[in-house]
Amino acid sequence: VADNKGGFIQITFFDPGISDQTNDEFNFEQVSRTISELISEGFKFKDIAILCRNNKNASFISQELLKKNIPVISSESLQLGSSSEVRLLIASMRLLVNPEDKIAQVEIINYLFSRGLLQGNLHEQLMAFGISSHLDETSDGHRDFFKILAQHNFGLDIYRLKNYTIYDLAEELIRIFGLHKQADPYLQFFLDAVLKFTKEQNEELADFLEWWDNKGFKLSIVVPVGINAVHVMTIHKAK
Repeated sequence: VADNKGGFIQITFFDPGISDQTNDEFNFEQVSRTISELISEGFKFKDIAILCRNNKNASFISQELLKKNIPVISSESLQLGSSSEVRLLIASMRLLVNPEDKIAQVEIINYLFSRGLLQGNLHEQLMAFGISSHLDETSDGHRDFFKILAQHNFGLDIYRLKNYTIYDLAEELIRIFGLHKQADPYLQFFLDAVLKFTKEQNEELADFLEWWDNKGFKLSIVVPVGINAVHVMTIHKAK
């Protein structure tokens, strides 16, 4: 085409040796900066598409954009189960049902460590919390786990929390882990899902977790049709 002016490609490399950011954090910083530049040049959110390598990357980018009040459309990454914060709440609920649940313990540790709320080597943290595979099976690991959580100001008093309704429990866990300090649409939709479940079914936590494993995790944030929003998708989906 005679009036084709060509295009523009910019490549930015991540060097972990000169940055204290993770690869995901670096990528999001570049994405966020590019979006701001495009908006300042007159583009709209709906003119922008972000291609990610996989669903995990798409989920991270979508969550971070939503936290910055940037509207997002993404079929791959708006499911409640893709939110690290929601998974943290579910893991904490699982521990109230079964304090010996090692998978739930690891989920909590991974979250706190990834957010910089626990310092040091991850393996050392797992050892400290008594959930290493080398731990003596006769030790009272779950008591150590709750004790050390409390030492890090994340007190999960299972005897007190078991008396909460599921909705109040969700709100209390959000407060305990400091998730209320920043607006998060995933958490709001999760609370809505909890409220709907308790109204339509019952208040048994074990039943709620069973429902979550079968159906709840698939629920998605509802994005109005025609909204001016950034499209986030995987490279595979874009094909």
